[in-house]
Amino acid sequence: MAAALVVIGLAAGCSSADKAESNKPTVPIAPLPSATTPTTPTTPGADKTPETALKYMQALSAQDPEERRTALELVEPGSPAEGYALFRIEAQEAARALGRADGQAVTLAAQPDGSIIQSRPDGAATVTFGGFKLSDAGKLSAISGNGQDLRSRLVKPSTQPVTAADSKLSLIAGLQSTDAAALLLVFRIDTGGKPVQVRVSASSYTDAEGRVHNADPQKSLFDTATISPGTTGRVVVALPGAAPGGRYSASVQTEGGQPETAELPALPY
Repeated sequence: MAAALVVIGLAAGCSSADKAESNKPTVPIAPLPSATTPTTPTTPGADKTPETALKYMQALSAQDPEERRTALELVEPGSPAEGYALFRIEAQEAARALGRADGQAVTLAAQPDGSIIQSRPDGAATVTFGGFKLSDAGKLSAISGNGQDLRSRLVKPSTQPVTAADSKLSLIAGLQSTDAAALLLVFRIDTGGKPVQVRVSASSYTDAEGRVHNADPQKSLFDTATISPGTTGRVVVALPGAAPGGRYSASVQTEGGQPETAELPALPY
């Protein structure tokens, strides 16, 4: 599905990262596009697709980060449509900051059944989005990917940050792929007066049944990153086999300090 398994990075404002050149991606980076060539809905019967849904998908596929964020103006607050937009926006921003954004053009085509097909020239990341529903206020509230409602696969943003290693951490987005291969979580870290090191291989996720899933540093593209003091970083972590409803344990430490754990609940919508 449209959830990549290997996109990770730090947000603008982080001045350094140990990107570990030995940790090259072992699977294709897909599909958090940084460029788009959206079609107009000329397919017969394509007027069944809500105009709001077309604008939403076009915004999420845009190259410009500010244009991508306009998708949030089209959604019902607290809805799965908002959750999916947050995931696309925040994960893409993390990848872009590390120079790992996928630059292939994306085509969006409205279909007679009201769905929208997103595709790329290489044939990867072809996804059919549908199940669009509008709220009474005319905002997009529901969305499906490849026939699956995304509500149960999305993670709600944290309501309160967690303090660890002189920093504040917040879970800001998350999505489980529709084949259940992995859960991707995007968390934000606001550092204090010291550099903070994030180590992916030392983090884990405990699901609702108590099973522990270790983060995959290769699919996450790096093992260790250092975030400068007084800045903000975004990190995307791949957790094979995990699903929303558990708790992520992030491993962080200040320069010269001992590792500390930040517990971040990953609640479903």
